[in-house]
Amino acid sequence: MKCNISQKDRVTRIGFGLLLLAAYFLSWSRDAFWIIGGIMIIEGMIGWCGMATLVDYFNRNKND
Repeated sequence: MKCNISQKDRVTRIGFGLLLLAAYFLSWSRDAFWIIGGIMIIEGMIGWCGMATLVDYFNRNKND
């Protein structure tokens, strides 16, 4: 897979993902934080985001 998010966005996703995981482990919120935080960290580490791909796809088709 080709990276479709910038280096800055990758670092931001990892940072927010870690914050969400910390909130989960400190019992500040529900399981959704754990899931979202984990996904954000994975996206940041691999540099690929499915939502960015979908947005690009729909924007490309909208302009055709």
